[in-house]
Amino acid sequence: AKRGKGKRQQNKGNKAVAKPTGAKSQILSPKFKNVFQQMLKFYDSKDYKHALKQANSILKSVPNHGDTLAMKGLINYKTEPAKDVSEEEHGKAAEALIKEGIKNNTTSYVCWHVYGLFYRAQRKYSLAMRTYKNAHRLKSEDFTILRDLCFLQAHQRDWPGYLTSAAKALQMRSTQSASWMSFVIAHYMNKNYDVALEALSAYRQTLPEAKLKKYDHSELCYLESEIIIAKGDYAGALAQLDNQKAYMRDQVRFRERK
Repeated sequence: AKRGKGKRQQNKGNKAVAKPTGAKSQILSPKFKNVFQQMLKFYDSKDYKHALKQANSILKSVPNHGDTLAMKGLINYKTEPAKDVSEEEHGKAAEALIKEGIKNNTTSYVCWHVYGLFYRAQRKYSLAMRTYKNAHRLKSEDFTILRDLCFLQAHQRDWPGYLTSAAKALQMRSTQSASWMSFVIAHYMNKNYDVALEALSAYRQTLPEAKLKKYDHSELCYLESEIIIAKGDYAGALAQLDNQKAYMRDQVRFRERK
């Protein structure tokens, strides 16, 4: 009986040892959640001085908060380095803070997204893509991360990856014209011309008559023309030009293309 009791106590002790430590330090109080949101707003408006002030106010009470540490690193990188600090040293100091934030909260999509923004600012695009993918894997429903990943994949000419991301973006935000355009262009660049044309036609059907007379729809018509030409359907391209002539506002361009 004593042995059994001792074994139960030992198991209880093992559970206590296995319990993760520091998890509570990653949960902000409602007060500091508001401060964190204010910090993000200051960062987005490029008011880095006030963004840094907000970050420091959080870290004063929650020094190991991963998201705030990562954001502080990014904010510091965006500010001008001191006169006696080189660009390289300035970047390394900022990256050290971001890495510390990730170390404190490895499963934070915010930390990984911030790391991607840092790498992109440094023009280290392959590393930025890797960290964006990590962030997207941790929170696949975050549209901002997916949008940034889309932009970078297009910039890096990763057309298969861009197609996958654009398809997800359209599923998430089907009411946004940018999502439709990304989807159309992704298929166009992957030489899926018929799908691109079908998607473009489906998008056009959602537009009211007033929008068809605007400049952006004129550009849409020229994009449609380019896709049909790329497909090699020259008779179809001529027919499309005749059908869409009323909406194609640059008539010099229209005649040159015809």
